[in-house]
Amino acid sequence: MKAQWRDETSCANGVRCGPADSLAHDAVLVPPGAVIFDAGSSGTRVHVFNYAYSGTLSYPVVHLPDDQKKTSPGLSTLALDDMALVKSIEPLLKFAKDKVPSTHWSKTPVHLLATAGLRMLPKSQSKKVLKTVRKTFSESGFLFEDEWASILPGELEGLYAWAAFNFAAGTLQARALHPCEMPPAVPAVSCHAAEFPIQPQALPSASGLPGVRLSAGAAAYGPPDGSTWGVVELGGASLQITFLPEAGAVVPGKARHLPLPGLGEAMPLYTHSFLGYGATVAAMRVAGFVQTQEDKRDPCLPR
Repeated sequence: MKAQWRDETSCANGVRCGPADSLAHDAVLVPPGAVIFDAGSSGTRVHVFNYAYSGTLSYPVVHLPDDQKKTSPGLSTLALDDMALVKSIEPLLKFAKDKVPSTHWSKTPVHLLATAGLRMLPKSQSKKVLKTVRKTFSESGFLFEDEWASILPGELEGLYAWAAFNFAAGTLQARALHPCEMPPAVPAVSCHAAEFPIQPQALPSASGLPGVRLSAGAAAYGPPDGSTWGVVELGGASLQITFLPEAGAVVPGKARHLPLPGLGEAMPLYTHSFLGYGATVAAMRVAGFVQTQEDKRDPCLPR
């Protein structure tokens, strides 16, 4: 069952605006949700999220989208062609508009977060891309402010990836709400594992990971000891590694504190971004190196 949009009146009167198998019984879906553009080096994806607030939980319940849409190549490749850049965004906006009722467009925020592809461009070109994106979004009918289209610093990209994965896996919720003190609205499996209404699409391989199990009710279970997952994210143009160090562990650099409203205190995370070490860019660098050698064959590929 997919989440259905309802008007503000019915939601305000306590009518649940979401599927019964993915939201707590008192959760109310908050229209209009949010439209998020992920502008990577190899392409741009759009996701339409719904989220709900429950009177018994301190954090929002996120209804993950059933599908997404992607256009290629990435915005960085189109930096010198404004018309092509706009044409790559338009089908993504249409996809979002098909997901959100027209009566909610003006209330639905749209954000674009660009990653390493734009970080690697000269500043003059990346500014030009963002200027075109902002103009296109401001004319889209969605709710938009210029600062909502931006380039993510590498460290922040790593922090977001860590937070998204651990939220989808249920580990952040488990830390915020001890299963033995859970309210009746959220069914508990035992005093060592809590059930949270997270859609399984967020972690398709979760059943194969230790400490994470998926139930028939589409819920994810966090590790019983309150631990979190470390995340190594391999993109097209950069690689990020982020984890919560053990108490007393010595790690290089300073810890980055990630505020997580409703999910407890900010956690001191280690994160680092390696620009130029993404899969696509790294492969191009290897290919370029091979061409400088006497034997032009790539030693990493079968012969």
